Amino acid sequence: MINFKREKEEKENIRITNSLEFNPFTKTIYFNKPVLSPEDELALKFSSVLEKLGIRYVIVAGYIAVLFGRNRRTDDVDFIVEELSEEKFIELCRELGDMEFELMQGNIRDSKSLRYIYNRDFLTLYLSFVIVY
Repeated sequence: MINFKREKEEKENIRITNSLEFNPFTKTIYFNKPVLSPEDELALKFSSVLEKLGIRYVIVAGYIAVLFGRNRRTDDVDFIVEELSEEKFIELCRELGDMEFELMQGNIRDSKSLRYIYNRDFLTLYLSFVIVY
């Protein structure tokens, strides 16, 4: 779970960087950033859907390097999620569609399209969700 809120139990958190703390009891990462980047907003929005649906996940790659202080640019946020049933995959896509995400491989609002994508690609699925502004 990631959390940009400032309410936290100070005594339980482990400081990782000046703006990053980890609570080992709740397994929550806390960020103390005065301004959120577009990638921060994306990570929060996407992870909130995963958490709402009870889907376990981990955020990996460049975005994490940036959070830990590496000076580099990233234009995306990579998530790895637990294996999903076809119905859970469709539910996830519907929730993401409601939050203005689009699925680049198909129509996020069409069950037939989602079933096709799931059955064709799911074992090696690398989906690209984007927010349309």
